[in-house]
Amino acid sequence: MSASASTNRAAALPPGGSRRLVVNADDFGDSPGANAAIIAAHRDGIVTSASLMVTGPAFEEAVDLARSFPSLQVGLHLVLIGERPCLPPERIPDLVDLAGRFPDNPVAAGLRWWVRPAARDQLRAEIEAQVDRFIKTGLPLDHLNSHLHFHVHPTV
Repeated sequence: MSASASTNRAAALPPGGSRRLVVNADDFGDSPGANAAIIAAHRDGIVTSASLMVTGPAFEEAVDLARSFPSLQVGLHLVLIGERPCLPPERIPDLVDLAGRFPDNPVAAGLRWWVRPAARDQLRAEIEAQVDRFIKTGLPLDHLNSHLHFHVHPTV
């Protein structure tokens, strides 16, 4: 190993020289089954954090479980594709289909966000609504990511 590689490795270590492995489970709040599996994997396994879907049908249960397991770090799992939104569909008509859900096609959704200014404004409002809903849980926010990795989309 070269001297510069050794120096770079040392600089990347946190104070004290140790590293921490984060094992994250996403879709917390999506269903009672997902919630139970995440809690079991935390309690009995190696899961250290979970990403909470504030629009999921089992959201309230997930929040209660997170409060019961304070060692589980919880972050926000933004939902912008294939699920239901936080805001009423009439407030974000350029983001949802006729059933009031985000589209399942990530390419079409991403293109729509990119070319429509109204969609970008609605996207901002929906993201803010999901962040607000997470904050209202009172849980400490550990991280933010998104369903199907949509946080990497340039418009997001």
